[in-house]
Amino acid sequence: MITTLKSHHYDALIDARRGRLAPDFQAKFGWLVGNLYSRAATPDWADAAGGSEILSSLEKLYLEEQITGCGPNWLEDALIIAGKKNDVVFNDRDITELTQELEQHRPASPFEVIVSEAVKDAKQALTPHP
Repeated sequence: MITTLKSHHYDALIDARRGRLAPDFQAKFGWLVGNLYSRAATPDWADAAGGSEILSSLEKLYLEEQITGCGPNWLEDALIIAGKKNDVVFNDRDITELTQELEQHRPASPFEVIVSEAVKDAKQALTPHP
C-alpha cells in the first residue's frame, strides 16, 4: 500500500525500518508505482459502450490487411538506412516495387562481414612479404 506521510515522520520511519529492497528492485518498485498512479485520467476505446468490440475489429482489420494496402508494411532498419544512403524514394511507392529496389541495396549481413574480414586477414597473413 502506498501512502503519504508528513516529513517530520521520516526519522521515525528510518529508525523503524527492518529491511529494504535491493537497488534493482527499488527501481522496479518505483516504476510499478508510477505505472499505477501516474496515468492520465482519459477514457480509452474499451471504456465506451461496445468499445472493446470496435477496437478488436479495427486491430484485426489493420493487422490482417483485409483492405489492400491499408495494413502495416514492415521493413528492416538496415534496408531503410541503405535505401536512404542510395537516394531511394520512399513516398508514394508501391510496397512491392519499393522492397525490390531496397533489396538491391541490402548491406552484407554481420556474418558475411566477419567472414570477409577473416579471409582478408588470412590472405594478408599468408602473403609473403619481401
